[in-house]
Amino acid sequence: MPENNHSLELLPQRHGFRLRGTQMTRIETFSDAAFAFALTLLVISIDSIPTNVATLVDLMRGVPAFLISFALLMWFWNGHHIWSKRYGLDDTPTIWLSSALVLCILVFVYPLKFLHMLIVARLSDGALATSLEPLTRQELQHTFVTYGICFTVTSLILMCHYWYAWSQRAQLSFSHRELLMTRHSIIEWGIPTLVGATSITIALLAPLGNGWPGMIYISLAVLMPAFGYLSGRQLSRLSPSIPVTPALDDPFSLDNNDA
Repeated sequence: MPENNHSLELLPQRHGFRLRGTQMTRIETFSDAAFAFALTLLVISIDSIPTNVATLVDLMRGVPAFLISFALLMWFWNGHHIWSKRYGLDDTPTIWLSSALVLCILVFVYPLKFLHMLIVARLSDGALATSLEPLTRQELQHTFVTYGICFTVTSLILMCHYWYAWSQRAQLSFSHRELLMTRHSIIEWGIPTLVGATSITIALLAPLGNGWPGMIYISLAVLMPAFGYLSGRQLSRLSPSIPVTPALDDPFSLDNNDA
């Protein structure tokens, strides 16, 4: 972690944010390894190589569900990767937060692949998914609730990562731009947290025949780009330079006139 303003000015930047974590820490290496292990659990066939065409075709039917699950895990990994590079924190709270994230990811991988296989099978009428036994309404409810809990807790932990970085703004000597970008990241991970909590609520209270507990996640395809556009516009009103400034007491009330 940089110790003074002079060293901060020498750091590489990405989108105007000085990267304090250019050197990998042990906890970051551990987290990356855990994500890599979780990805191996998604592999279509982990125990053997197909020995005939029929087996190969059946395994390839699981590719769409694998790709969706892979993309979602990489989304979570990227959130942690950006956090690590931006802030370079390596203390006890960071270890606890990263350990909690790893735990959630390793648990999440099972309902993640199962539900995505179920959804792909439903949308393709069984053509693009491996064999799955029919689920009762209660089993379907449990599946949506389990998936929702894992999704919500994982998003919440990433939001807490950025909230903790914000709490260290004085030690990290944030500029106005970095304060605003950290605020945006907290909100950015708060959005999927709320969506996941909404899905759990719907799964517990509403009839499951309409598929709303799963369909609610589609809203992220609109909410996330929309928030990205709005936050980008707010950042564009700041000066392109990022002078080192003392941390503000309340970065949620930034004055654009200071930029």
